[in-house]
Amino acid sequence: MLVKEVMHSEVKCCRSSDNLNTVGSLMWNEDYGIVPIVDDNDQLQGVITDRDITMAATLKHRPLWEISCSELLEGKSCFTCQANDNIHDILEEMGQRQVHRMPVVDADNHIVGIISLKDVVERTTARAKAISRSAKSLSAGEVVATLRMIRQSSSERAPAT
Repeated sequence: MLVKEVMHSEVKCCRSSDNLNTVGSLMWNEDYGIVPIVDDNDQLQGVITDRDITMAATLKHRPLWEISCSELLEGKSCFTCQANDNIHDILEEMGQRQVHRMPVVDADNHIVGIISLKDVVERTTARAKAISRSAKSLSAGEVVATLRMIRQSSSERAPAT
């Protein structure tokens, strides 16, 4: 199974010059937990999560409309995948990186979608009901293993190779 078979392709983004109040409003209106941040050329700069906004509000002691997306993204890594990547590989990557959602980009780093564990679980459940399992189908155990890896504390994880 490929990422493009599971991902959400209709994704609204914010600009790196936008403020966190704008991002938070988009999250509220669209029921998002993550918003991709793009530059003026629509290239992905990073992502901001609802947790990022909560932590910024708590630690920066400034109103959200005074904190730019670019300020929050400074020094923050963003892990991406592509639409034709194998979902099994991406689940492993999500587990290793301890992320629930991952932006999907094209070769020019333009956002084409978002894949989330929720999407994978829903797709896996629907597939299991619709067809019999084959050797190449995605198993619920694989999704559960990814969730376990994400929830592990850093002290419990094996060092990355």
